[in-house]
Amino acid sequence: MAYSSWVLNWGFLKFTDAYNSAGQKNQMCDMVKWPLQYFLKCWIPSENTLYVQVCKDAPCTLGVVYDSDQTLTHLCLLDSPILIN
Repeated sequence: MAYSSWVLNWGFLKFTDAYNSAGQKNQMCDMVKWPLQYFLKCWIPSENTLYVQVCKDAPCTLGVVYDSDQTLTHLCLLDSPILIN
């Protein structure tokens, strides 16, 4: 999702005039806003901590799984840095 967000933002910055002339600027802003808000909710800067969600079962990595059809277990993991002295 981070790479997808980066590509969306890069495309918007590179081709801003095209999005403006097509009347898609507001839609593009909404598209890049959603994943960035998600990342901000997962990140706790005061603790230097990032929470991530990982699929426990392999089928979720094989294609699109809609929320309404989902029966898989997802684990919420904590990704924290290793402090090196």
